[in-house]
Amino acid sequence: MTLWQTSLTYQIWVWLCDVYEDSTLHRFLAAAGRWCSGQIEESRILRPLCREGIVARSWKDSFLCRVLSALVNLPGTLLHAWYKAWNLTFEDSFFARLAFDMGDSASIAQFWCIAALWCIPYERWNNAYSFMTGVLLLLLFYAGAMRTGRRLDVARIGFYPALMLAAVTLAVTFSYAPGLSARFLIYHVSAALLVVITVSAVRNGEDLKRLCAGAAVCVGATGAYGIVQRIQGVKVNPSYVDLKVNAGMPGRVFSIFDNPNTFAQVLLLLLPLVLALFLTAKRWQWKVICAGIFCVGGMAMAMTYSRASWVGLAFAAVVFVVLWNRKLIPFGILAALVVLASLYSAVRTGGALPAHHGAEPHPHHYQYGGLLHLQPGVSLQGGH
Repeated sequence: MTLWQTSLTYQIWVWLCDVYEDSTLHRFLAAAGRWCSGQIEESRILRPLCREGIVARSWKDSFLCRVLSALVNLPGTLLHAWYKAWNLTFEDSFFARLAFDMGDSASIAQFWCIAALWCIPYERWNNAYSFMTGVLLLLLFYAGAMRTGRRLDVARIGFYPALMLAAVTLAVTFSYAPGLSARFLIYHVSAALLVVITVSAVRNGEDLKRLCAGAAVCVGATGAYGIVQRIQGVKVNPSYVDLKVNAGMPGRVFSIFDNPNTFAQVLLLLLPLVLALFLTAKRWQWKVICAGIFCVGGMAMAMTYSRASWVGLAFAAVVFVVLWNRKLIPFGILAALVVLASLYSAVRTGGALPAHHGAEPHPHHYQYGGLLHLQPGVSLQGGH
């Protein structure tokens, strides 16, 4: 770090930052950011859309929420009562203390689970893996709750996710082929388990960063493999490319996933998390690692030639800037325009077909990315 601060490059960078702080461009962009922020906060359209509804507000104190919370926490409550009755016996046991400590570190276990699940090749995937992972993490949480008395936080899940799971359960129950529909129920139950455990086990920003680090491992591993595919050469698949419209287009990389569009959509979910890790990292070594992973994932995203995911990445850039620092909204819009300009160029020169063309993506790829993005009440800047 000392070498960097005494280098000529660092001195030039500091000088450029000082010049920019006093420049007309900085004042203009800061004013534009304040104007955009004011428009968002005072918008008559966005205010009702962002306002929490009466159903969501009343969920936490509702009878149904209390009943569900009591049911899902019944094993933990019984285990905690057992621990208090046999306190000395459990504390004298090495294996009991080990289980308690592992349960208290459920977020670390989730890190390894995320990294492992995302990196399983598509041809070897089975939805039972995510279900077994959810059950394992639930048992770990109960083990930690046995000593601490922690509870699964059903209230923070919200009314609408609970309503969705109930609707899926009823749909399978009244299906004309319940046996065939059961595998979809297993998928949704697995997703619900992972969401509940994540919301309950993540206690602060550091825990959430560990989960995002698991996603970064996936981006780095699958992105690097995608680049290797490009170097080795990918056979053009007529299912993904219109050979008449896009004559001469190279094969689209898909890494370990079933098709390029799936790979691009996974990167679309996870790249913002990697960027968030870069911005919140305190040590320059981690910033360099996160920046490298982000660049690898970005290059792999470009090599998928998935136009819909490129458009999604453009909108993600704007949303990311709004959530991070509203004063930089003009830069977010500029980044989105750059991505859209690249898309227009790809269309003019013969790009990929729309993202729905070809094989349909398998739903398991979005399970962890969705829960990381949609988890309520936690940010990378702090705890609940």
